[in-house]
Amino acid sequence: MAAAPTGKTVVVTDDTADLRAVTAAIIAQRGHKVLEADGGRQTLEYCKAERVDLLVLDLMMPEMSGIETIEKLREGGFPTLPVIMLTALDSDEDLVAAYAAGADYYLTKPFRAAQLMNIVDFLIGELSAEQRAELEAKL
Repeated sequence: MAAAPTGKTVVVTDDTADLRAVTAAIIAQRGHKVLEADGGRQTLEYCKAERVDLLVLDLMMPEMSGIETIEKLREGGFPTLPVIMLTALDSDEDLVAAYAAGADYYLTKPFRAAQLMNIVDFLIGELSAEQRAELEAKL
């Protein structure tokens, strides 16, 4: 099931350029505007400069971790901005830390495009109650 394009703005943050580009391309296919950030600082700048509807955020980054980025966002006036933590780390401790910081969803790499898009649609898509229930059942 494909949701109609919503044209929302998504920031994809990852310090690995290839993964960032692939993730951005997957999301852009749905009609969203995608901004690519190579770290937490650039993500914070985008959020201050533009109306951002969703973040897809790597956990391990050199200058500022994904956890630190979420914490700064939450403290800086973005308490409800949806965040998908997209990471290679799959320990319970990392998962709990991400949710405690304010992540809305935790997805591990490697991931399937359909899996990512179901989560994006769930968090920011313009879905009917029935479509949302279908996606919720799949997640």
